[in-house]
Amino acid sequence: MNKKTCIAFLFFLACLTALTACTRSSRYGKVIVDSKGMEHILMTDANGVTVCDKFGNLVEVVTDSDSKKPIAAPTENGTLAEGQSGEYQTQSVSFPDVVENGDVLEQQYFSVTVPEGWENVGTGRIILRHTQTGAQVSFYPDLGTSLEDKLEQMDNDRAALDADFEYNETEATVDGFNAVCGTYEIGDIVRTVYVFKTDRDMVTEITCTVQKDSRDAVDFDSVLSAVHFK
Repeated sequence: MNKKTCIAFLFFLACLTALTACTRSSRYGKVIVDSKGMEHILMTDANGVTVCDKFGNLVEVVTDSDSKKPIAAPTENGTLAEGQSGEYQTQSVSFPDVVENGDVLEQQYFSVTVPEGWENVGTGRIILRHTQTGAQVSFYPDLGTSLEDKLEQMDNDRAALDADFEYNETEATVDGFNAVCGTYEIGDIVRTVYVFKTDRDMVTEITCTVQKDSRDAVDFDSVLSAVHFK
C-alpha cells in the first residue's frame, strides 16, 4: 500500500469511528452514514445483524466510486457474479464505537438488545439508562487486565474506601460466562459489579447503578439477559 493510499484509508477509518445514529437497510446490507455524510454498506446476516470477521472487524461491501453500487466479486472461472447476496467484493474495517441497528446496539466485542424502558446515553460506548428511575448499566468489554488482577484491584478499592458500606459477593452468569458479582450499598446508592472473562480471554465488567429507593422498580436482568458476546 503506497503512502497516499495508506493516508486515505486511515482517514476513512477515522470518519467511520464517528458514526451518527442514522442507519437504514438496503438489499446489499446495513447502510450507515459517518460524520462526513458518507455512506458505507455493512454486510449483514439473515437476521439483519452486521457481520464481523474473526478479529471482530466489520465487513463492508465495496462500492464503485462513481456508481456507488457494490462491485461484483469474481467467480472461480474469472467472470463476475451477478448481484446476489454474498457475491460482492468486501473488505474488513475497524469497528466503530457503536453501531445502532434498530433496538440493537453493537460494539466490537458484544451486542445488546435494548429492553423497553431503557435508552443509550453513552458517548463512544454503551451506557443504558432506565428512563423511569435514572438507573444505569455501563459496559466495559475490554479492561486490558487479567481476571485475577481485576479482582485484586476491586479488593484494594474497597479497602481504600473511607466510609461504612455494605458489600455482598456472589456468583452469577452473564451470557453463559461465570461472573463474580459484587454489590455495594453506599448511602443512597446501590451498585452491582459483574466481572468475568469471555471466550476471547477478555476480562469484562458490567456495572449496574441505582438509587436504593428505586431498586425494586428496575429490572437489571432484562438488560443482562439481552447481552451477547462475540
